[in-house]
Amino acid sequence: MEFPTKCKFFGVKAAEEIIEEFGQANVVIARNVLPHVANLHDFVNGLQMCLQEEGLLVIEFHYAMIIYKELHYDSIYHEHLCYSRWKV
Repeated sequence: MEFPTKCKFFGVKAAEEIIEEFGQANVVIARNVLPHVANLHDFVNGLQMCLQEEGLLVIEFHYAMIIYKELHYDSIYHEHLCYSRWKV
């Protein structure tokens, strides 16, 4: 099975290109990518654009309180730009 890919940073502009080529998605999954994103608002807005109105968005990211309370310091990397303080 082939999955088409684009080699570029994701955001609103990339979302517009994806929607034009493939349309909106029923499901969008962003697995452990959010901490690496420099422009969170552009990234999340792009996710929202790609998703159909009744679609499902799944985002996985580290929860800072668990890192702190359970001493998961091996989860902290210099390339991680953010950590969530909200548990969903």
